[in-house]
Amino acid sequence: MHYILFGDDDFSRDEALKSITESLDDNDFKDANVTVLDGNTIGIDQLIHTCNTTPFLSSKRTVIVKNLVSKFEKQWSSKSRRSKKLDVGEWDGLDECLKTSPPSTDIVFVDGTLSTTNPLFLSIKDQLKVISFPTPTPEGVRKWIFERVNKLKSTINADAVESLTSTIGPDLRTIANELDKLVAYKGGDEILKKDVEIMVSYTRESNIFAAIDAIFEGKTGLALNLIHNLLESGSAATYLLSMVARQVRLLIIAKDLKSRNIPEREHATKIGLSGYPLRKTMEQSTKFTSQELFHIHKLLIETDLCIKTSSTDEETALDILVSKISTGANNTSNTITK
Repeated sequence: MHYILFGDDDFSRDEALKSITESLDDNDFKDANVTVLDGNTIGIDQLIHTCNTTPFLSSKRTVIVKNLVSKFEKQWSSKSRRSKKLDVGEWDGLDECLKTSPPSTDIVFVDGTLSTTNPLFLSIKDQLKVISFPTPTPEGVRKWIFERVNKLKSTINADAVESLTSTIGPDLRTIANELDKLVAYKGGDEILKKDVEIMVSYTRESNIFAAIDAIFEGKTGLALNLIHNLLESGSAATYLLSMVARQVRLLIIAKDLKSRNIPEREHATKIGLSGYPLRKTMEQSTKFTSQELFHIHKLLIETDLCIKTSSTDEETALDILVSKISTGANNTSNTITK
C-alpha cells in the first residue's frame, strides 16, 4: 500500500510514519529495508529504481519520500487550470510508477501543509491512502493529553491538562516530552497542576512570553501589568528588554522571509523556530511594516542606553517602551508612535 502523510502536526505525522515502518517483518534486517529519499534532490528515475529494488531477506520494504509533493505548491498556473493540464514536469510519470511498483514495496510521501490544488497531489492521490494531520484544536490537544497519559500508564487531572494546553499550545512533540518527564517525576501518582508548574519550563516562562505577546498584539494595559509583575518577582529589566529585542529580531526575519517569498517549508530553518511559536511569530509579523519594526529596534537601543546611562529608573523606561510599541500595534493606522 502507498501513503501520503501531510499536515502541520509533524509529531502525529511522524508517529504514523513510525507505525508504518514498524509493520515490516520483525527481523534483524528491518533497517536495511527502509530507504529515505529527499524530494528536493531526487528525480523520478531514482525513485523508480529504488522502488524496484528487492527487499533484503524480507517480504516487504518501505520507501519514504520527504517534501516532494510540497515542491509543487502554488505552481499550478491559471493557464494550466483553464486547460486542466497538470504541469509537474518529469513527475508526470509518478502515477504510473505507483501503479506498477512491486507489491513488496510500500511508498510513503511525507509533507507539510498541502493545498487542494497541488498538481502533483491531484495526479497521484487516487493511488494513495491519504492521511492528513492538521494543527489540533485546543479541545483536540486536551483529549490527546489524556490519551497520551493513559498510554503511559498514568493519570492527569483537568487543571494540569489545561495548564499544558494554554502554555505550550498545539505543539504535541513538546507536550509529549514534558509528559514523559512528568510521569517519571510522579512515579505513577496522578499529575497535578502544581507538578506542571514545577517541572515544565514553559509554565515557568509563560509570563514573559505572555507579556511579549501582549506588547506586540496591542494590549497595552495587560502588557504593562505583566511587565510590572515580572519586575516585582525579581526579573531584571535588562533581561525583559533582551526578550523583547529577541522577538523584534524574529519579526524582522519573518517579515524578510515573506517579502522574498521564501517557501514556508524553509521558514523553520531560517527563523530558528518550529510548530506553534513559528506560526505565532509569522502571524504577528503581519501587524507591522518593515519600517515600523526597524523603528522599534531603534527604540530598544535607546531604552537600553537610557537605563544604563541616565537617571531614569528601569521601570519607567520599560513602561515608555512598552506603551510606544503596544500603542502602535493597536493603532488602526498601524503606525508606531514616534
